[in-house]
Amino acid sequence: MIYKAYNEEDFIREMTESGFYENHSLSIGALKAIFQYLDELSKDWKTNIELDVPNIMYSYTRYNSITEAMEYLGFPSIEALKDECTIIEYEGGIVLSSN
Repeated sequence: MIYKAYNEEDFIREMTESGFYENHSLSIGALKAIFQYLDELSKDWKTNIELDVPNIMYSYTRYNSITEAMEYLGFPSIEALKDECTIIEYEGGIVLSSN
């Protein structure tokens, strides 16, 4: 198998030039936060993470705040949200992915 290393700019280009980006709520700031999260995760795990654009686009959802996410998803507390979701905070909002 051949792997290609992506920097943040390459990652954002791949994501935004896909046909999936136009129909999704992820902002450029959210994509940067996802890239940083996945990059750190790959270092922690000492393994490569495959760039699967459709999976990433449908696995992460952007919200303006934790409060908005809790209300929309019906979680009674931040702890309950953290038990069920990975929370990636960035300037401009949060990104959630279910665990």
